[in-house]
Amino acid sequence: MSEALCCNEQEKLYVQVTCLTGCKVYGDTLNVLMILEEKCPSSEVDILRQQLENILRYEHLEIFANTNLFMEPWLE
Repeated sequence: MSEALCCNEQEKLYVQVTCLTGCKVYGDTLNVLMILEEKCPSSEVDILRQQLENILRYEHLEIFANTNLFMEPWLE
């Protein structure tokens, strides 16, 4: 019985992640993914979290301010 409840709760969290991602509320989506990763760890959740972290990292990056964004010495 508890496995069915976990599965039901997991589905609710997946739906919540989908809705929040669709609305582009990435901070809340990341919080829900962290909860989902704690309760039911899987590679799919880990990949979604990593992709979302990359989106957040590059979302506010000013690409025209500096062409050498990551300070690679061979580009200077």
